[in-house]
Amino acid sequence: MEEFEKIAGVQFSHIAKDFIRPQKENHNNPGAWSNIYSDGKFPPHTDFAYQSSPPKYIMLYCTDNKNSNRSTFVLDIHSIPLSARNKLSQILWKMSHPERSKALRLLKMSHEYGQSILRYDPTCMKPYFKKDVWAIDFINSIYNEFSKEITWKEGGVLVIDNWRCLHGRGDNKLTQHCEEKRIFERYCAYL
Repeated sequence: MEEFEKIAGVQFSHIAKDFIRPQKENHNNPGAWSNIYSDGKFPPHTDFAYQSSPPKYIMLYCTDNKNSNRSTFVLDIHSIPLSARNKLSQILWKMSHPERSKALRLLKMSHEYGQSILRYDPTCMKPYFKKDVWAIDFINSIYNEFSKEITWKEGGVLVIDNWRCLHGRGDNKLTQHCEEKRIFERYCAYL
């Protein structure tokens, strides 16, 4: 992972590795997204948004892509019009997660790192005030309009700035009569 640090130009405090693949409900892991979305598409999100400091970078390495044409969609904060960013930065969100519950902003300036940090997870974050529920649809419409589609091949690599981008998983239309074998190695790099 030294190559990863060289590319990023920073030293990481640690890098966590796991394997992810589309799957049906996983009763051994009650917090898994597959329990909510099964093997369907995932909405826009920040990986580990509930952590006090989510990983700065997520690297996905496609080790297997058999029977899959599922894309990843990435929304860079800088591709969102400034007026929309300003609108979203005003909304207070309530995070409810077993590891962390608090009120926070979707977009927050980090003076320590000199950048705005985007944090969103629809499974554990809701607008704090009922009057702001419109923001959920607003995020989804921005994501649908401005995200970039990434198509996968075996051996493909994608590095996501997890503080600057939201990402989601698309549908797979190839699995009608065969099991999808898409597998990613996921590396989460923390500062």
